[in-house]
Amino acid sequence: MYLFALTSRAGHRNQVFLVPDRSDAAQKYVEARAGEVTQAVGSAASSPALGDDFVVAWRDVPQVTTGRVGREWLCVSQVDVPRLAGPQRKALHEWLEARLGELDAIVTARDWQGSAELFEVIPQLGQWQHEARRTFAQVLRRGAAFSPATSGSRGAGRVRRRWLVGLSLGVLLAFVAATGAIPGIRQQLKSIFRRLGKGGDKPSDRAKPSDDDFCNYAKQLLGDNLPEDPNECKKRLADKLTKLYYFEVRETDPEKIIEYVLKRFEEDMGRKVVDVDIGTLIDSGPADDLKKLFPNGEFDPTGIMDWSIEDKKFWKDFTAYEVEKLLLEPFRTVHNEVGQWKLQQGTGPNWPLANDFEPLFNALGKFATDHPQPQLDLGSEGVFRCFYVDRDEKVLKGLRELLQELAWQPVVQANEEPQTARECIKALFKAFKSGKAKEAVDGCRKYASQLSEGPGKLFKLDELVRKWGESFGWR
Repeated sequence: MYLFALTSRAGHRNQVFLVPDRSDAAQKYVEARAGEVTQAVGSAASSPALGDDFVVAWRDVPQVTTGRVGREWLCVSQVDVPRLAGPQRKALHEWLEARLGELDAIVTARDWQGSAELFEVIPQLGQWQHEARRTFAQVLRRGAAFSPATSGSRGAGRVRRRWLVGLSLGVLLAFVAATGAIPGIRQQLKSIFRRLGKGGDKPSDRAKPSDDDFCNYAKQLLGDNLPEDPNECKKRLADKLTKLYYFEVRETDPEKIIEYVLKRFEEDMGRKVVDVDIGTLIDSGPADDLKKLFPNGEFDPTGIMDWSIEDKKFWKDFTAYEVEKLLLEPFRTVHNEVGQWKLQQGTGPNWPLANDFEPLFNALGKFATDHPQPQLDLGSEGVFRCFYVDRDEKVLKGLRELLQELAWQPVVQANEEPQTARECIKALFKAFKSGKAKEAVDGCRKYASQLSEGPGKLFKLDELVRKWGESFGWR
C-alpha cells in the first residue's frame, strides 16, 4: 500500500507531487501512476474516485498565484478495490477525506519558495501510510510496489528492424540514382533516416528531432529573442506551449511536453495525427493557427477567433479554461438551486430596491433560457484547452451580454462602463461587497421571513457574484 498526493497550491511551482520519501523508485512509481489517477479524478462526479487498485480523495482548490482552480488529491494505491466491502469502503473513504483535510493545513502552512522540483517530501504521508497499512491490511493488494518494467528480448527485435530499414534505404537510394527523382523523395529519405535512430515503424519508436530542429521551430513560432543554449531554448518553447492547455499533472521533460501539446493541438484543430511523429510536426514548422495564438511570442487565447477588436479585448484577460471553471461552473451551480430567476408578478414591492434588481434577474433568466447548462467543451483526462475555438462563440456571446447587462445597471453604480469581462465582474463584486447592492441584500436578510420569494433569488445572486470575485482572490 502506497500513499501519495498532488497539490495545485505550491506557490509559483503551482503543481507538485507530495511523497513520503525521496527515493527514485517512489518517484518513478508516482510518475507511472499519476496519469490514471488524474483521469479517475477528472471523470468522477464527487470525491472519492476509484481505480482498479486505488482510491483517491480530491477537491478543487484556488491557486493564489494565478487565480485559477486546480485539483488537490490524496491517493492510496495497491488496494484490492473489488474486495472492499461496504463497511470497509466507507471506513477507507472517511479516513482518506480526513487525511485530505489535514493535508490542506500542511500545504497552506508550507513555504513553497524553494526549488522548482516536481516532488516534495511530506513526512506526514509516511506516518499515514503506516497507519493505513495497519488499519486496512485486509484489503492490501500483494505485490511489488516499484517493480520496473522488464525489457525482455526487445533488443533482437530492434536489430532486425534496423536491418530491414537499412535494406529499404538501399533500395530507395538505388531508385533515386536511377531516376533522378531527388526532390520528390527528400521527405521520405528524412523519415527513414529518422527511424534508423531507434528502429521500428511506430511513431513512439522513431528518433527525436535534434536540438537545432526544436530551436528552429521555436524561432518560427516565438521570434528570435530566445536563449542560445539549446536546452534552455527547448524549455522556453515547452513553457510557451503549455499556455495552450491547463494540465492537472505537469510533465517535466520539455520534449515530451512539446510532442504532447503539438499533437493535442492538431487534434483540437480537426487534423488527424494517428501516425504523425514529433519529427514530422517539428519539420513542418508551426501551423498558421498556432502562430496566431502567439503574436509577438506571447500567448493570446483569442488569437484564432475571427472577432472584432472589442470582442477580443473583452475576453483576452480570460483563458477558455478560466471562463469555464471560474464563471460558468459557479453559474450552473447557483442556477440549479434557483430554478427560475424571473420574479413573480406582484412580489417586487415587498422587498427593498425590487424594481432596481428586476433587470438583473431578467438578464440572468434570459441567459439561462438560451443556455440551460452553459459549458465549454475543453477536453478531459486532466488536460483542458485554454484557447478559444469557434464552438465556444455562442456561449461566450451570451455570457458577455449577461455580464455587461449586470455591470451596467444603475444599482451596480460602476464609475464607467466596463470594457472587459474582468472589469464587469469587479464592478459587480464591489457593488455587492460595499455598495447599493449590499445594502439591499442586508435589508432583505433582516426581514427575510416577512418577504416574498424575491429575496431568495437576490441572496443567490449575491452568492454567485461573490464566487466570481473570490476566483480572483478578491475578499
